Amino acid sequence: MKKRFFSVFLVMALFFMGLTKVNVQAAESVVTFYKDSNNTGISVALNVGNYTAAQLSAAGFPNDIMSSLTVPNGYLVEVYEHDNFEGRKWTFTQSSSFVGNDCNDKMSSVKILAAVFYRDRDYRGDSIALQPGDYRLEQLNAAGIPNDWVSSIRIPNGWTVEVYENNNFNGTKWTFTASSTFVGNDCNDKMSSVRIKTSSTPVGDWSNFQAPTVVFIDNAKGHEGSNIFRTAIPNVEQMMKDTCLDICKKLYNNNSEARNNFTKLNLLLENSPGVAWKYGDAPEIYIGISAQYIADFYHRNGNNNELLLKEVSGILAHEGTHGYQYAPKNCGTYQPGTDFFGFIEGTADYVRNVTRGFTPERYPRKGGHWTDGYNTTGFFIEWIVNNKKPTFAIELNRTASDYSTWSWDTACRNITGEGVQALWNQYQQSLQ
Repeated sequence: MKKRFFSVFLVMALFFMGLTKVNVQAAESVVTFYKDSNNTGISVALNVGNYTAAQLSAAGFPNDIMSSLTVPNGYLVEVYEHDNFEGRKWTFTQSSSFVGNDCNDKMSSVKILAAVFYRDRDYRGDSIALQPGDYRLEQLNAAGIPNDWVSSIRIPNGWTVEVYENNNFNGTKWTFTASSTFVGNDCNDKMSSVRIKTSSTPVGDWSNFQAPTVVFIDNAKGHEGSNIFRTAIPNVEQMMKDTCLDICKKLYNNNSEARNNFTKLNLLLENSPGVAWKYGDAPEIYIGISAQYIADFYHRNGNNNELLLKEVSGILAHEGTHGYQYAPKNCGTYQPGTDFFGFIEGTADYVRNVTRGFTPERYPRKGGHWTDGYNTTGFFIEWIVNNKKPTFAIELNRTASDYSTWSWDTACRNITGEGVQALWNQYQQSLQ
């Protein structure tokens, strides 16, 4: 009798379990700070927001004790040396088992930045974090957000999130400037594309741009390249100033954002082999051009002053970019095949091609690698700008400043929602 009763009970229990929806709550992604390295010691887990020293202390995390942290995908963490977000700043976009000697035990305030989209109300269910940018449906899918999925959003102070009902930023638009535990019945489960903006969203204002003082020094007097250069380019100082502005327009959103950290540019014409080079750091940098190359180019191109003028303007655009671009950190040395080299020389050739061009004109070629630099990487960047995201080059340059450890893959994923290998494969296919 007992055995029969148990069997009936078991069958009924299984039947009702089949009719019951089991809702397993996904753990919310948060940034966790630890007192000791290797994610040990006392810790505090924090959501998106700005936290002063007093707020960190109230959360149980005293001043100047942080040594490691875990950062979920899509989050950006700004650690400040002093209270109220002042002093030196360290930026993290991924977990770190040790934040480094410079940052160790120095966190007095912190900003956790990301727009976090949740599947359910009240910041519950699965969540995905995104940085500022434009995301079409395919990019949302690549980031892990299915179509028509979002019910609540966390938004940092000063950010704006524009949710679109249809792909490609079409259809009804809902705008959010603060976190929302429920996006509303009209918007619920209707996001097919989204724009995320910060308070520094580009306005394109370059009216107050200050070009550096340009000093031309001819160290090749007596060489025919010197005479050719002076005849073809009588006012190279103004040419360089105009080029500086055009460079900044490709690397930054506006004048206030531009890295105007050098105030003097010495332009040297040298009786040396090679083509051109840049050296020195702010506040004074140097760009050298080979008089030997000038003479050789001039004669190879029919003694044409116009072609020489175009070539020199392109050279100045490339070398000038080295003065304005950020240098990525912890991603290799200046050697072909490293992420560092690909970024530095690829960005410079990208800017040259879209502002001044090459003489003769150059075109993308199949093959190579995104870490090759120069044309190979420059045309790849241009393809992403034209086919994926118009602000890609600007955002790519910004990541070189923001990321404590930089890589092509991390930067591409955060900007476009796709890894660098996937983007490269698509680019290569477009060249067939």
